[in-house]
Amino acid sequence: MPTVETTLQPSLALLGPEKIAMTKLEDHPLAAIFPILEGDAFTALVEDVKANRLQEPIVLCEGKILDGRNRYRACTLEKVMIKARDYQGNDPIGFVLSANLHRRHLDENQRAIVGANLAKYELGANQHAGKKEGLPVGIAAELLNVGARSIARAKKILPFPALVVSAGAKVTRVAG
Repeated sequence: MPTVETTLQPSLALLGPEKIAMTKLEDHPLAAIFPILEGDAFTALVEDVKANRLQEPIVLCEGKILDGRNRYRACTLEKVMIKARDYQGNDPIGFVLSANLHRRHLDENQRAIVGANLAKYELGANQHAGKKEGLPVGIAAELLNVGARSIARAKKILPFPALVVSAGAKVTRVAG
């Protein structure tokens, strides 16, 4: 198991790096707005982590991975020390968007899937306070630079993970 170097909240820091490494970190629900890396992209990340170690710390919110779940998986596979830090802010959705939107090269279909996921949450809201209405599709579309109709079509396939296939499904062809 990899060791963890961390600047975590006191409740996790008290466990010590060895205990954190032995405890599997869970993904924060907001991390699922973006797809998990698979295939060649994940293989390339694993090879990079193997050669260069973890360059960017994993960001935790409420003890769960808010940003860096692909890096966490790569470090776990390669038994590389995991660096983590706590999220400092009051807009975790805005943070996830900012941290992921521009570093990933998503096509329009993938951005529509992200928009459909984003439309499940209210921007800036505490996701555990019972508010799950989501952003209006128009705002999600504007944030992700896609058409509102593309997001509406993507929302129809979210219940069918096999159709989403790493958020790359052809959402422009979904019937409905």
